[in-house]
Amino acid sequence: MRSERGFTLVEAVVAMTIFSFVAVLVAALYLHGYQNYSRESDRIEVQENLRLAASMMVARIRQGTTIKVYSSSGPPNVQNTGPWIEFNDGTGGFRFDAVGREIEEKNDSRWQPLASNIKSLVFKYDEDRKIVFISMTGEKGRSDPVSLTTEVHLRVSQ
Repeated sequence: MRSERGFTLVEAVVAMTIFSFVAVLVAALYLHGYQNYSRESDRIEVQENLRLAASMMVARIRQGTTIKVYSSSGPPNVQNTGPWIEFNDGTGGFRFDAVGREIEEKNDSRWQPLASNIKSLVFKYDEDRKIVFISMTGEKGRSDPVSLTTEVHLRVSQ
């Protein structure tokens, strides 16, 4: 009997099947890792935006001399709760733009973007204790919502 070298058709099919399973597992593992990386990158970006916005708002509000909280574009809110705050007799302020999903800052009577990928922003002003509570939530892509809450103790009596 002569010895033949090579693979039989059955051996080739089995080898290709095993290789296919391994390739699919490697691709699935890579895809899962990439999705996690992308989601975490989005979450980190949102956290950075929230922290930057919070630090800017705290610094500006703390120096404010008059505080007014608005529930919308109308008159100041009686409950002192809403997505819009003005200080220093309207020359400064922050508001939530739901359409653009941004926090905007008022500079020289013009609203300019401060942070993006924001889902909600709420200001609550406690006149008795002279504290402004800020609560905001952001989300981008498939990241989970990230929330940040802070309070500002005003320096100037009102």
